[in-house]
Amino acid sequence: MLSGQVPAFPIHVTICYNEWIREPNNDDCSGIFSAPQLKTAPKFLDIDELMSMDSDPISIEHTTRILTRISSPLLDTMLKFLASRRSVQLLLGWNEARRFGKIHHPRSTLIISDINIGDAVIVQSFIGLLKKSFPEIEIDFVYQNKAWPLIKANPHVTGHHPLFQGTGIPNSKDFNSVRQLVGNHRFDVIFNLCPYFSSGLFKHSDSVIFHSLSLIFRIMSSHVGRKDRSHYAYQLNEFSRDVIRNLDMNGLKRQSWDGETPIPHLFLHPQTFLELSRTLNLLDISQDDRVLFLNPDASSPYTCIPVDFQVDLLTNILPHPNLDRVLMNCGFTFQGIEKKILDQIPDSLQRKITILPKDTRIDVYAALTDRSDMFISADTGPMHIAAAKKISHQAGLKWRNTTAVVGIFGATSGQIYGYDSTAPRYLGSPQNAPSKIFESQPRCKNLTCIDKVFKNCRDVLCFDGLCAEPIIEYVHAYFN
Repeated sequence: MLSGQVPAFPIHVTICYNEWIREPNNDDCSGIFSAPQLKTAPKFLDIDELMSMDSDPISIEHTTRILTRISSPLLDTMLKFLASRRSVQLLLGWNEARRFGKIHHPRSTLIISDINIGDAVIVQSFIGLLKKSFPEIEIDFVYQNKAWPLIKANPHVTGHHPLFQGTGIPNSKDFNSVRQLVGNHRFDVIFNLCPYFSSGLFKHSDSVIFHSLSLIFRIMSSHVGRKDRSHYAYQLNEFSRDVIRNLDMNGLKRQSWDGETPIPHLFLHPQTFLELSRTLNLLDISQDDRVLFLNPDASSPYTCIPVDFQVDLLTNILPHPNLDRVLMNCGFTFQGIEKKILDQIPDSLQRKITILPKDTRIDVYAALTDRSDMFISADTGPMHIAAAKKISHQAGLKWRNTTAVVGIFGATSGQIYGYDSTAPRYLGSPQNAPSKIFESQPRCKNLTCIDKVFKNCRDVLCFDGLCAEPIIEYVHAYFN
């Protein structure tokens, strides 16, 4: 809740992720990742499990769980009604302005990302805008532990806190880590972008605290009103500019700067160049090879592209004469999915497919997406990694940033989470290449499907009605 006094707004924004698990050594910059030990499809937590995790007052997420259990269509109707109300917008704006009025000459800021890897990637745009406008502000950043190799080279972050270890939702250690950090350090301003953390978690802090409620309303209002882009990264960028304007009005000296801040973007460590070169040699990929990278995995059965659908795609894409290699990572949430796909591909076509080793580092994974001509994925963390503009501050080192991104969406909304440079009201990726979304529209799809982690649908209909042919034609046209 924004101030601890406004009723919780029942909606959740989730940026998806792949379940890379980092070996427990925060001092190791390499950050080796391995798959979690999942023998079956991932288990999604029940409302009772979530409610027992923390004794703090009910959060936006808790409210969403309760209402979803009562009726998803009812919650969908409530969300659309609230998102269309001018009075709600005015109330949130008033509350936000009151918060800004309490900020005077801030020197230290804490930004808390949502739990997932994709969130850590996207929030860096907020950090970049804030730091460029007010260089004297020190910014501490709390984010997913597994994302550390992707964030460590960001020059705008003063203090790194890769604390989150939970998958999908924060665990008890995550709650305690944030509580301890806030208790032990004095921050002038805290931007809490994780809807799982209620105001009670910060009750002993005298910082000016902004919660995610206003940002969530911006996204829902844009999505329902169809007047602006509703993408999470775009609306976070707009929120960032409002923050900067308000701080400027409060007398904080704002510095002018040239250029744009790509949304999203990544600063990759120079060592990653060397690791990429070594990995390409091991995979026997030459400089001239045209490469398609397929991520077959996702964090939920409601967003994971069906195996038969992926087989159909590859069987029709692989024969293209201009396509030399197809990279495919292993399944981490759905372990063995890459083998299920490979087993159904004709032997004559399998020679073009290379499976990445499971221990591929996440920063090297990001570099491999940059080396690829096209990246195809469901709505999950690697899609945001591939879409992000790769930046290096070392002279002579320059990333390609020419990867075409194709997102295939089931339960979740492509307008809120995907990248499409061809459609109005969608956010294109910052790559110097086109981006495209292919999205199913089953009859049961509504706003509550965003919160896929807690869905318990008896039948998974999320990809019903989506045809492979338009995607195959799009890929063929691109490689032509």
